[in-house]
Amino acid sequence: KSIVNQREIGSDTFTFSDTDLLESDLRRLPGALEGQDPGARARIQQKIAVRLHAAGRYREAIDAWREVVALERSLAEGRSGDARSEVAAALRGLGDALSANELHRDAETAYEEAISILEDLHGTREHAEIAAILHSLANVLEAQRRHDDAERAFTESIAIGERVHGSESHPDVEATVQDFASALARPDRADIEPLEGDEESVGIDELVNQLAR
Repeated sequence: KSIVNQREIGSDTFTFSDTDLLESDLRRLPGALEGQDPGARARIQQKIAVRLHAAGRYREAIDAWREVVALERSLAEGRSGDARSEVAAALRGLGDALSANELHRDAETAYEEAISILEDLHGTREHAEIAAILHSLANVLEAQRRHDDAERAFTESIAIGERVHGSESHPDVEATVQDFASALARPDRADIEPLEGDEESVGIDELVNQLAR
């Protein structure tokens, strides 16, 4: 179905992208947005942004996410709770699109604001979504060769994830561990001793030991 079909506005975000259908929806987008309340506009734009990203059209995805962020900020003015969490979610989507387009510093700014909103909202950094965004933040910091900052973000993400999920074997924690292991094994980190064993089986204890050397 067309993503701008009224029946689709409230459905879950998905990443399937059909090129012809996407082009059709982009042409129809102005008409679909006309007369919609800001919440509906934000949901429609978010779906378009997700599909543009999935299609590898990152610059267009960035523009779409920026529109979503602006709409969610407007909706959140003078409110709290879910409205503010939607701003954080939009900033995370924007950060992902910026990162995919190698605009790492801008992605860093988006991720940091998303984390700040969620920390203020929940009163703690001990939250699964914060752990996930810290993982993304660590990757963009690593891409900027800011290795110390990246290591702090990786280790905090892993520590929070292990606590909130109750296990280091949770898929989100394992994904962060593997990205951290890959970062430590990069050639431009020649000053750090290589990790022992298969990179794919590196665990949290090995990473902590690596950093302690």
